[in-house]
Formats: sequence, C-alpha cells, structure tokens
Amino acid sequence: MWSVLAFMAGGIAGYIVHKQLIVFLNKPLHQALYYTSPAGSFNFVMRISMVTGVATALPVIIYNLASFIRPAYPKQLSKKTVRLITLLSVTLALVGALFAFLLVVPMSLHFFQSYSVDQLKPLIAADDYLGFIINCLVSFVIIFQTPLLVMFIDRIKPISPKKLLHYEKFVIVGSLVLALILPFTYDPLTQFLLAIPIVLLYNLSIIFVAIIH
Repeated sequence: MWSVLAFMAGGIAGYIVHKQLIVFLNKPLHQALYYTSPAGSFNFVMRISMVTGVATALPVIIYNLASFIRPAYPKQLSKKTVRLITLLSVTLALVGALFAFLLVVPMSLHFFQSYSVDQLKPLIAADDYLGFIINCLVSFVIIFQTPLLVMFIDRIKPISPKKLLHYEKFVIVGSLVLALILPFTYDPLTQFLLAIPIVLLYNLSIIFVAIIH
C-alpha cells in the first residue's frame, strides 16, 4: 500500500511538472517531437507521469522488498541493514541514470544522427523517443546495482573475494555481449561506455566484499 501511495504521489507530481520534464528529456535531442495519433500528446504526458511515479516509488519498493525478505534472514538483515540497502540502491540508481542521460544518450543520438542525409529528414515520434530514453536509463539503473547485489548475496551466503576474482573473466565477456545486444549501443564507443562500468562496478564489489570480510 505504501508503494502504491508513493507511486500515485509521484505520478501526480510528474503530471504537475510534465512540461518541465518534457523540456528536460528533450535536451539531448535538440529538436521537436511529434505524435501520430489524436491521443498522442495525452498518452505521452501520462507515460511521463507514470515513469515519474515509478521513480518516486522506487525507494519505498526497495525498502519493502528488503523488509519482506528480512524475517527469513534475521541475523544477516537487521533493520539498519535494510535502511542501508535502500539508501545505497537509490544512490546507485541515481548515479546510473545520470551517467546514462548525460553521457550515453547524447553519444547514441549523435551516432544515429551522423547517418542522416539531405534526402532523409528526421520526424521522431514522441513515444519512440521516450521509449529509447527509458530503455537506456533502466538498463544503467540495473547495471549500477551490481555492487549492492554482490554484497547482498555475500551477506546471505559469504563469497570469498578470490572466488569473485575468478568469475571476473565471465563478467567481462558478459558485459561485452550485453553491450552488443542492447538497442542503443550500435557504435563501438557507446558499447565501450556500457561495458566498462559493469567491469568497474564488479571490481568495486570485490573491494567492498574484501573490506566487509
């Protein structure tokens, strides 16, 4: 119920400031967006409001999920640990979203625009652009949760840093494969920008686990 209330509050707030949010989201594109159906503008505003609601409810959702799991592991997950997990998760999510929006999105758009010719003029649909932005942000929000996920697993079932180092080669290969298949990483530089944080965050996780141990 708290998660639903947080979502509703965030959605209402998103609707109130939707004009400012549209201007902010449109900054990397530097051109107007279009809609192709009578309800296109309405649907676009509603989607922005819903995305804002989800983003606002994220800390509440994470806290409740961790609290739900806590009774199964009372020794490993104290109330203080649950609050720390929530704070770290939200912080990592914000850093990941900022990294994607400020660096990855502009580079991807620049790559796509470099293939434009005089005979082809862009007429970008608002829904397509918003979907592109959301996919990119969500991908990096999830990727930046890597240290927290590794520490959470270590908290439940301890893993030695040496064993984590052994798995690093698989993480490197996996990050490159992920960079190849995601729909916004067609150019090598953007793929590199995606793969590098995964490897760095995994190594950061190893350092954190070593400190904890």
